[in-house]
Amino acid sequence: MRMTLTSAQSPDGVLLAGRAQRLITSATSVGERAAAQALVEEETILARESVQRALGLLDGPAWSPVRWEGLMGRV
Repeated sequence: MRMTLTSAQSPDGVLLAGRAQRLITSATSVGERAAAQALVEEETILARESVQRALGLLDGPAWSPVRWEGLMGRV
C-alpha cells in the first residue's frame, strides 16, 4: 500500500495556502477583499504561476504588497 499526500499537504499546497493568506490579508478595500476571496476560492486560477507572478506573490519578501494592477487585462 502506498500513501500519498493530498494537495493541501503537499509542499505546493502549503505554499499556495500561504500565498492565498497573504493575498487576503493584503486587501485594503472591500473590492480587493472580494477579489482576493474569489481568487482563493477558485484555486485553479490562483494556482497558476503567471497569476501569482502578476500579483507579485512570487517576487520579493512575504511582507511586500500585492500588485492588483498586475492582473488588469490578464484574467
